[in-house]
Amino acid sequence: MIPVPFIEYVNVRIKGAHSRLFSRETYEDLMAGDNMGVLSTLLLDQPAYRDDVEKALEGLPEHEGLEHGVTNYFTRRVADVLHMTEGKTKRLFETALYSFDIKNLRALILAHNKGLMINEARDMFIPCGSLTMDKLSLMLSAPDLPGISMILSNCFPPGASALRKSINETSENEPIVIFINRFESNFYRHILKKLDRTDSDMAVLRKIFRLEIDIINIKSALKSVWERVLPGKEDISAFIRGGSVPVHFLEEMSRVNELEDAFEMIESTPFGPAVEKGIIYFAETGFFHEMERFFEEVFIRKALSYRRFDPFGVGVFIGYVWGLFVEMTNLRTLINGIAFRSGAGQMRKELIYV
Repeated sequence: MIPVPFIEYVNVRIKGAHSRLFSRETYEDLMAGDNMGVLSTLLLDQPAYRDDVEKALEGLPEHEGLEHGVTNYFTRRVADVLHMTEGKTKRLFETALYSFDIKNLRALILAHNKGLMINEARDMFIPCGSLTMDKLSLMLSAPDLPGISMILSNCFPPGASALRKSINETSENEPIVIFINRFESNFYRHILKKLDRTDSDMAVLRKIFRLEIDIINIKSALKSVWERVLPGKEDISAFIRGGSVPVHFLEEMSRVNELEDAFEMIESTPFGPAVEKGIIYFAETGFFHEMERFFEEVFIRKALSYRRFDPFGVGVFIGYVWGLFVEMTNLRTLINGIAFRSGAGQMRKELIYV
């Protein structure tokens, strides 16, 4: 448990920042103009965003500059909170940001495999925590995966350990998707082992990471049904152990004949609300990714809830970071929606309201 007087001070500051996150009304105002110039003006009129947006717009097209500006704001605000902390509080907050580090490493491995340069891959990253954009750029220019592991060992040892283990377990010419599955499995196994079950703050972090494992596993099971590929014994290892949804349940789900049957099974899990909301959009479009974003929304709602359920510990920081992530994601949705003329109706469907 974090020392009470210190965490109370930090949490008061975080709660103040959380109260200033954009409301639904702000997003409606940003959509109303349906014009990139209007959107730029509205963001530049926001004191919190002004410096990051102005700097990003220097030398960049408006669409790209706005995207970079809101992403840089997210990165800076997380860094500002970390600078307020010290000792165990800082270590716990940094551990909470592993959620973003693993997303960045997954994107990095894919980008490296495709031979992308940093300017081509930049929008794939959400730099915060251990992995800054400079570190990601350096790793992307590494000659191979062992080279990436060497760089990681200096800035993010848990990621380096999981990557080295995955490299050693990989056979020649193995598909990159299988490698990433193995890497994620090694990473989460390592992290869950390190978190003390008797510490209340670490218990909250365990719950967050277990939910992340659930999302990855459920997506893998649904993909098996969607692609009508029945997993054999060698594929079952793609399910990461440690989540709240049992592996035998996931194996059974991956073997059903129709997605509707799989969705029905998911309704008995913590991700049931995703099916209830997403099934309509899936039926309208037929696109599998329409369902995926609703699983992410269930996770985000749960992460945000820890701000109330864990008001004296790390939960306040977790709630703020994911609230800030929602704000960044919604703003990027609006920027792209206006740039590609999606229309307010379509943009509204894609926004996350929590």
